[in-house]
Amino acid sequence: MKTLASTFAIALIGIAIFSGCNTPQFSAKRDFQKVIPINSQVDVNVETFNGNIIVTPTDQSEIELVAHIKTYGYSQEEADAALESVVPEIDTTTNAITIVCKKRNQALMYSDSVSFELKVPVSWPLHLVTSNGGIKTSQSRGPVTANTSNGKIEIKEAAGSLQLSTSNGKIIVESSVGNIQASSSN
Repeated sequence: MKTLASTFAIALIGIAIFSGCNTPQFSAKRDFQKVIPINSQVDVNVETFNGNIIVTPTDQSEIELVAHIKTYGYSQEEADAALESVVPEIDTTTNAITIVCKKRNQALMYSDSVSFELKVPVSWPLHLVTSNGGIKTSQSRGPVTANTSNGKIEIKEAAGSLQLSTSNGKIIVESSVGNIQASSSN
């Protein structure tokens, strides 16, 4: 019995040491800010990874965007260089504005993250997607589509239709009217 326990303890120590060798220990952070003037109502599409999306309403005809970016590396120089390579892509058409931030390298197991905070005109349609984070908005008057693979969705005082889905998290809808479709697999 002692041999089995000793073997198990040694195996756990080996896993911890091995994992520590492969985990980036250095990080870098910065905020990316942008004001995007828009002349007419558009669909607002936002997609990110490992981060939250928080949308608050405004009575301005513009979108105020703040992206909180955090990257990792095996050295501070690597983390700093990675930080410069993660920039939100903003595409504006006559009908939509799309704000996307993607992982810098799908093969790496880094835990880089980008969280978005946006101020958006109250009646504009929202399409919000994150792969590993929560989504939160309040007082929206347009339709809201929110999808996350691992996080909570929280909608308060919405007046438009809601399509909400998460594969692992709570969905909370408070004081909202309109058609609501919500699903969570866990």
